[in-house]
Amino acid sequence: MASLDQTFRALATSLLADQKALLHVRLSGTFSPGNGTAAQTRASDISVVASDDSLRRVSGSWTAEGYAVGDVVRVQGFSTAANNGWAEVTAVEALWLAVDRALTDEAAGKLVLVQRGILTEFKGRIESYALKAIDGKQVQHGDQKVLASGEAFPSEPRKGDLILLGSDLSAPVRSIEGVQATYAAEQVALWELQVRA
Repeated sequence: MASLDQTFRALATSLLADQKALLHVRLSGTFSPGNGTAAQTRASDISVVASDDSLRRVSGSWTAEGYAVGDVVRVQGFSTAANNGWAEVTAVEALWLAVDRALTDEAAGKLVLVQRGILTEFKGRIESYALKAIDGKQVQHGDQKVLASGEAFPSEPRKGDLILLGSDLSAPVRSIEGVQATYAAEQVALWELQVRA
């Protein structure tokens, strides 16, 4: 006869049928990267150079603030929409940070926020909530439920983290509003994430 843990793990596996590739991002300010630096830069001296798809600054240091090749960054505050959004860092020096997407020339002057994030790809199932409160949770119209196995994340997902509903940085972004873990044999067997646009 199957144990309760085996039965639950089988149930969790069936719940996770039809999974798709998703991305989980924990942004700076809500995590401690491996080098101990929370990389978040807010400055008005950052410009964009299209010829090498880079962000340039006059003072401070991208490297001293912890940015490195392979990091994922979210940029906000430029007037040109194409210069805002997600990108991967392809090269970095103290005053120069190159990314993997096409940028448009823009002079410094606006207050710009650049945040570094830890990116994890995982497989999950996306479901819709019924339009009512569930187990006392506040569920808004449009909230979605993401189900993932207990092994999906290297560290526990938290409220405020972001989920990208696709496998690349152009996918729709949702904020995690609630996290619920279901345990079997004292280990997380299933994550249920309430996400909001």
